[in-house]
Amino acid sequence: MATQAAEMQATQSDIALANTLDQLRATGAGAGGATALARAAAQSKQEISASIEAQEAANARLRAEGEAQRQQRVLSEQQRVQQARMAGQEFMFGAREGRELQQLERTAALGQQERMLQQQYRQQMIGAISGTASSIGSIGAGYATATAG
Repeated sequence: MATQAAEMQATQSDIALANTLDQLRATGAGAGGATALARAAAQSKQEISASIEAQEAANARLRAEGEAQRQQRVLSEQQRVQQARMAGQEFMFGAREGRELQQLERTAALGQQERMLQQQYRQQMIGAISGTASSIGSIGAGYATATAG
C-alpha cells in the first residue's frame, strides 16, 4: 500500500513538474528555471524514496513484533499444556495410590479378621476339650461310684 501511494505521489509530482516546465517554456524562462525545476524533481524523488524506506522499516518492525507475540503465545500454550499434563499425571498417581492404599487397608482388615477368627476357634476348641475332659471325668466318677456301691 505504501509503495502504491509513493508511486502515485511520484506520478503526481512528475505531472506537476512537467506542467511547471511547460509554463516555463511558455513564459520564456531560461536555463535557471529549468535547473530549479530539475532540483525540485530530484528533491521530490528523494522525499518519496525516504517515505518508502520509512514505511518499509515500519513494516519490518511490525512483522518482528508480530512474530515475537506469536512466539510468546506458542510458548505460553506449551507451558499450559505441560502444566495440564503434569496435573493429569498427579491425578492419576493420586488415584492409583488411593486404590493401592484401599487394597492394603482391606488386606490388613482381612488379616486382622482372620486372626480374630483363629483366636475364637482356639478358644472354642479349648472349651470343647475342657468340656470333653470334664464329661469324661464325670463319667469316670459316676462309674467309680456305681461300682463301689
